[in-house]
Formats: sequence, C-alpha cells, structure tokens
Amino acid sequence: MRSHGQCRPGMLREELQHLSAHAFPPAFIKGFMDAIDAYVSMSLGGRDVDPQSWEVLAAIERRGYSQ
Repeated sequence: MRSHGQCRPGMLREELQHLSAHAFPPAFIKGFMDAIDAYVSMSLGGRDVDPQSWEVLAAIERRGYSQ
C-alpha cells in the first residue's frame, strides 16, 4: 500500500483489478473490491465488523458504490 513513502489507498484496487482481469468477470471484481473497501473503512472508523452478521450490500450502498 505504500510506494516511495506515500500512502496510495487506490493501489490495492488497481493491482487486484489488473491481476484478476482475466480470471473473473468485471462485475465480480467490482463487487469484491467494494466490499473490501467498505470493510476496511468501517474497521478504520472504529466499528467492530462481525463477518457472520455483516450486511455487505447495505454497507456498500452506504459507501455510495451502488450502480
């Protein structure tokens, strides 16, 4: 996530999209990355995220990623 001493939050999304572009459909990659972003944002915001009861789609929509 760090390149030359600078934090680049979008780098994970870019790298995963590049590496998996031929392995998975674009909609899957987008949904996966949106879920990762929502999880990290919630965790960094101080919320405890329980993967067993977490409403992934609701969290993604709150982040503004809905199509």
